[in-house]
Amino acid sequence: MEHLPPVAKPYDPISVPFIAEEYDGGLFEDYPARRGLDLARLTKGDFQNLSLDQVGSFLQTWLFFGLLHGVLGVNFKTSEFVRIDKDGKKWLTTARLPFYLYGFYQYVKNEKERPDYTEEYVKVRNARIYPCLNLSQEVWAEFDRLPSRYNIPNPLSPEMAFSIHILAISLQVGATEICGGSPGEPTYRIVPWEKARHWRITRNNFIDQRMVSQVVRQIWTHENPIGQYYASLLGPPSRKLDHGDCDFDEKECAAMKKLPLSQVRHDSEDCQCATLLVDRAKLADIIQRDEIAVLRLIEQNGNPTLEVVSMNSEPDLEYTAMSHVWSDGWGNPMENSLPLCRVQKLIRDISATYSMPDFDVEPPQGKYHRKTKHDDRVFFWMDTLCVPRTPDHIYSRASSFTLIIPPGRPVLLTSSVIQMRDVYESAERVLVYDAELMSSTSQATYEELNMRVSCSRWIRRLWTVQEAVLAKRLIYQFADGPRMFMTGSLMWKARNKDLALNYFNSVGWDCTTQLEDYNQRTASRLLIFVWMSLLSNRSVSVESDEAICFCILMDFDLKKLMGTHESLRIQFLWTLLGDTVPLGVLFVPGPRLTAKSFSWAPASFLNCTKIGPTMNHLCSVTGDGLCAKIGPNAAFEGKKYFIKKSPVKTNPEWGGLDLHLRTDLVVILESPYVAH
Repeated sequence: MEHLPPVAKPYDPISVPFIAEEYDGGLFEDYPARRGLDLARLTKGDFQNLSLDQVGSFLQTWLFFGLLHGVLGVNFKTSEFVRIDKDGKKWLTTARLPFYLYGFYQYVKNEKERPDYTEEYVKVRNARIYPCLNLSQEVWAEFDRLPSRYNIPNPLSPEMAFSIHILAISLQVGATEICGGSPGEPTYRIVPWEKARHWRITRNNFIDQRMVSQVVRQIWTHENPIGQYYASLLGPPSRKLDHGDCDFDEKECAAMKKLPLSQVRHDSEDCQCATLLVDRAKLADIIQRDEIAVLRLIEQNGNPTLEVVSMNSEPDLEYTAMSHVWSDGWGNPMENSLPLCRVQKLIRDISATYSMPDFDVEPPQGKYHRKTKHDDRVFFWMDTLCVPRTPDHIYSRASSFTLIIPPGRPVLLTSSVIQMRDVYESAERVLVYDAELMSSTSQATYEELNMRVSCSRWIRRLWTVQEAVLAKRLIYQFADGPRMFMTGSLMWKARNKDLALNYFNSVGWDCTTQLEDYNQRTASRLLIFVWMSLLSNRSVSVESDEAICFCILMDFDLKKLMGTHESLRIQFLWTLLGDTVPLGVLFVPGPRLTAKSFSWAPASFLNCTKIGPTMNHLCSVTGDGLCAKIGPNAAFEGKKYFIKKSPVKTNPEWGGLDLHLRTDLVVILESPYVAH
């Protein structure tokens, strides 16, 4: 796996034994026949007098080296992919793979200059590659199922099978990028092997179990097994969470939901510095005027003090909004205060962003660009300090979240929710604090840094979504400095430069600036983006907070939502969606609302991230329920249908349902039924 992007300190990299023979250079699909083997019998566990090791050697020769030859159309010696250790043992290495991929790129580039390079020429070339990728995936999957189907061991060890998977994805990504046309062309990434069941979306139980056993990040961070393996190379998180109740099959992380709010911590265990308390009266006064209160560390009578000022107190006042996970020790559920050492660290880290190289790169949103800051003062906003705990009527002007306070009794504290959107939209930058990121070096490849962000606890929390997507500049704090990945940054330019050369870099392609897409979505497409991209795999400790976060992301009227009883907020949001509800909500798993005319509605928007192919079929919320036109059949017109889920998890007996006696029964399927 040496062709993958490097990790500064890789954790437990996988080594793959080399047991292959020299590939004969013939057609990929005919190799079993040339070896005198019946492939159909092999995939059913009939090894035709070959030992398990011999079949494993055959499969590595065919599915690794034969696939490499079939897709790239080149001849090579298997010895180029062998590493011999000090004990003389042979191991598979892919260090030489980029050389052949570069050659393939140049070959196709030269092809495009041929006078006979027509659509027919492209079809012939792609017709050579497609069966290699398609057949190899089918054969690999059949051998992977041998233990469960026939109780026969897979001749390929988990490591060897995984190496084939990694190679196939790299070849598929590379072949798609070079053979599918250039960006901007109608044929960009249009190739036959992307339209079928393919390698990149094939699950790999070996890497799944590796991540579960190591309790490495979120197993669902990447569906692409290369991304999963790359994430596992970062190693287990330094802070251990209890994943005993997590359902990895359902991609449900219970540990994230029950993260407690830790006690306020100093920067070091032996620190005895003073605690800085914010003037709550000034906070309340500014918030009552519907203005944003920001802070500045000053000296007052020789003592460090947090000055409270309004953002409107002077023209063009620039401030930084902090985004953090409370359980990392930056939250204080009791009062608006933090230790002096923590505040001083905030000031140092924010100041460093003023001169960071990324900050000097003008992004496409040029109206936010400023090469130099007008002065050295550091103003900042942080919910821990800027959301007053008292009096009650000030709470209602801001966000609402529940803090879990020992001995575990939930106490609802209303903070600045109504202001939340304005706070993060008006900030000059948003600085992210995450304990894992802040213990990692920033001196790493763009792939490693991006993967660390993708696997952080910060990005899994629901409350941090709007803080990220509303940011003009989203900056992450690492142990030795800040980094920014937004469009136009140095990291973004490094990615583009790398992918122009290493077009097969699957990990690099996954390093997207997806959060920025939020501001580029039309109203009609915003809901789909919020559900499928922003809410997916997020967690929230308090269920009632979900409605607030969703309301902010959809830019609905927060005042109306906060005026609705907590138990009715999800129902209220469904009514706000009006005629933009996707039909797919009828098919998502999870509990439903119990109110009349809302029994169709999921009780959680987070479940809706699992909506299937009917996302674009829109329905309307009415007083009688969800109004949907299911199909052209006139028999449906003018009738109402009620959806009821069976109370028993196992399928009841057909006769006991009496459904066969009904003449008006309608079965609604999410996807059209195709008879086989």
